[in-house]
Amino acid sequence: MADASRSSGAGGGAGAGAGRRDRAVIEAAEQAQSAPLLFGENRVEIYLGENEELQKFDVLISPQKPPPPMSVLLGDEPLPAGSQLGPTDLEACLRQGEWDRSLEILDLMVQGGQALNCAVNTEENPSDIFRAHPELVLLLRGQSYFDIKRQGDALRSNSYYQKYINAVYPDDTSTGSPFVDETLMATIRSLAKTRKTPSGRHCFSDGKETCQAVHDYLKIYFPAFKPDVTSETRLWEFGEKLDPGVRCLLCHHVFERYNKTRFRYHLVGSDVGRQIKCPAVNNYISGLVQKILADEGYNPDGTPRKATNTGSTLPPPVPPPLPPSNGATNRGATSTMISSPDAVDDDDDDGAVPPSSPPPPRDDDTGVTAPPTSISAPLPDDDDDDAGATASTTDA
Repeated sequence: MADASRSSGAGGGAGAGAGRRDRAVIEAAEQAQSAPLLFGENRVEIYLGENEELQKFDVLISPQKPPPPMSVLLGDEPLPAGSQLGPTDLEACLRQGEWDRSLEILDLMVQGGQALNCAVNTEENPSDIFRAHPELVLLLRGQSYFDIKRQGDALRSNSYYQKYINAVYPDDTSTGSPFVDETLMATIRSLAKTRKTPSGRHCFSDGKETCQAVHDYLKIYFPAFKPDVTSETRLWEFGEKLDPGVRCLLCHHVFERYNKTRFRYHLVGSDVGRQIKCPAVNNYISGLVQKILADEGYNPDGTPRKATNTGSTLPPPVPPPLPPSNGATNRGATSTMISSPDAVDDDDDDGAVPPSSPPPPRDDDTGVTAPPTSISAPLPDDDDDDAGATASTTDA
């Protein structure tokens, strides 16, 4: 009996010990999962500074938690109308390549009425950034998709494309903007069809250019970002002067040899200037450009409007001297009579030359040929018998 009780006690003690060991193993495993992979506080360094290096390396290889979405940071309540999420927050996200978070900020701004609903030729869903501003959406999501695909993660990049791009803009459908369809959307769909890591130059090959294109778009369709134009023409609302050249804020191209005139023809799309027509000009932009051209004195095709001749501003010519009324021909008139109209007699008595100027000699009195007159036109005819004689006639 005593032996049986001792054996049962021994068996109970062994079972309790096994249970304690199992709990210790479980706790150790849980601590191992939460502890750093390589670095431990009580670890003895093999060389000076080893633990510090292992701690830095552990941060790099440890799984990182994804950042919380902007809806969590900002709260569930939407932004009130007219308010603006600070542009400094947007600038920081764009500068750091946080493309999806930048889109979330801009989405909230569009919902708050801080964007013009005129980028797409439709009035449907003005507060839906995916319908009203497809260029802005595809600039940011296209760049994010390209960055993932460039890392060589085909599974993740394909999942991103299907969930965030193709679900919004399915294949064989239009975004509502021909410019976006032919540039951004065409490039993204071309990248989605290849399994290779993308190479070459295209609209997403440089994140800095994407960031600049977003800034261009904001200057056109977001009034808070619109620049103050104080130059000679308001057309610079759609372009930026460089040294040298011009950057178009609509199609985001840099034209090194463009000036004000060539940029005007670029916006109008006229054949007069033989410039490349801007493919991003829609009905809204075209209406603004035509209004500016009309206000600044240009035709709809961008050519200068011709000034109408409403009358000459030159003084009227001085009339030639009148012939004397006594029948004598004013053959001795000189240039001083033309340049000094005060010498002409305006009285109504007999039309004679004033006494201060002696009468010119007649040919039949002196027999000497009178000096030629400075008037190139023939002198008026006399009523005497020698009518028709000119200043170059001499008596025999």
